[in-house]
Amino acid sequence: MESNISAGLYNRISTYIGFFIVGSSVALWALSIPFIKLRLNINDLKLGSILMFLSIGALAAMMITDKLVSSFGCRKTFIFSVIIMIISLYFIKIMPDTFSLTIAVFILGAGVGIADVTANIQAVYMEHAFGKKLMSGFHSMYSGGSFIYGIAASFLLTKNFHIDNVINIMLIILFIFLIISFRGFAPYGSMENTIKHDKKLTMPPLLLIIAGFICFAAYMTEGSMLDWAAILLIDYKEFPKEISGYGFSIFFASVTAGRLAGDYLANKFDSGKIIAVSAVTAVTGILCILLFNNKILLYIGFAVIGLGASNIIPMAVSVIPHVKGKISLNAAIAVVTTIGYTGSLLGPAVIGYISHLTNLVTAFIFVCILLIFAGAFSLKLKKK
Repeated sequence: MESNISAGLYNRISTYIGFFIVGSSVALWALSIPFIKLRLNINDLKLGSILMFLSIGALAAMMITDKLVSSFGCRKTFIFSVIIMIISLYFIKIMPDTFSLTIAVFILGAGVGIADVTANIQAVYMEHAFGKKLMSGFHSMYSGGSFIYGIAASFLLTKNFHIDNVINIMLIILFIFLIISFRGFAPYGSMENTIKHDKKLTMPPLLLIIAGFICFAAYMTEGSMLDWAAILLIDYKEFPKEISGYGFSIFFASVTAGRLAGDYLANKFDSGKIIAVSAVTAVTGILCILLFNNKILLYIGFAVIGLGASNIIPMAVSVIPHVKGKISLNAAIAVVTTIGYTGSLLGPAVIGYISHLTNLVTAFIFVCILLIFAGAFSLKLKKK
């Protein structure tokens, strides 16, 4: 019988680093998009199609991550997924045409999907081991990684480093982080190894589906900031491409700040009401970046979006053990994360199609509508 992961400092730090690695990898992809778009002369419609394959890769991988983690444990699964991300990010920047780029993006999506689900399973294990809310803090490192990598890469680009060299440097650092942290991940695949479960297919309960949709809206907001914020600033706000990464970097800095206070808020206030207020705040920030052209107001808008979006996902994930019904914990986390990450990975592709048919402003308004629905549905979630 395998023992539960210990409530040790190294295990907890490793989990933080794991989320940092995933967020940093996604930021590198986001930073590469304007350069890839320019190098291969890709229009919004074609870019949306390529992003669709990122979604397909991630969603396909997420569907089997429950089985991977159960069979090989969090540690081996996470190592495997990070290596996939590093290799694919290296090759994405040198692909000579859209066909080979699409294949590399599909593989990157698979790596991100596996890593995200595995990190969330590990995070739930840690909450169980420590006996307290830790999810917002873990997710703060995801956004923190996106912020730090976005700022660092943008800084190097302003110092005339070539984009290929910037990505190479950042990937080496990610690999070092993986070496430092991997032993802190659980070597087993479930806290429920000693419990016999009914292996018949079971429909997820309604509250679990609601948690998934809430994550969907929040992940779509994050995905829109990552994949389209730089394009919005360059094409609509006349920002130089070298500093276009500052928009989503400010967004993730704000998300990180909000999540650092998230665990405290989760133990003080009703989760559903916090998510509802957060959704309205995020909508306010999006309207700000759409309506104004002043650089300061735009940066403020990105910060407001980040504060609003910061705690929606971790609060929804944290209630999974309480609303999972009769399905296993790993399967429940995979269900919510898969539904949610559809917003991050499929969402930006939809944004590309809407932008092509109308314009990018209309596409961001669509994100606002989703957030409003998520805020309304969140009132169904009781505080956990």
